[in-house]
Amino acid sequence: MCYAEVPEPRKNPMVRPQPLVVTFEDQEWDLSCVRDFARVLEATCQSPDVIVDMSIVTFIDCACLGRLLAMRSERAANGFPPANLVIASIHVRRLFTVLKFDTIWPIFDSLEAALRESTVPAAS
Repeated sequence: MCYAEVPEPRKNPMVRPQPLVVTFEDQEWDLSCVRDFARVLEATCQSPDVIVDMSIVTFIDCACLGRLLAMRSERAANGFPPANLVIASIHVRRLFTVLKFDTIWPIFDSLEAALRESTVPAAS
């Protein structure tokens, strides 16, 4: 079964907004669950600061990679920067390097590293 968690963003005007963190909790994402993958990514197109945590993902196929590209395009159309991706698997990182996806997304080894690079400025 495909599953991903999309937490509710915290809203407090006195504190720097937290990025929306989307966490994929299955190791393999392929054509059989591309609809679930796309559904989870929908939320990323409405938030300026997003982290897609794929740290436990060990396999992703072209259908899901296409959904990531669509998410990137929709974010750009909404005036948002690319989402930060967390990819821990050496195999998935290698795939992103071969496809040159590492040149169009910031990629981090851990969620903590991605959180440190959050892009939304504090409210004044």
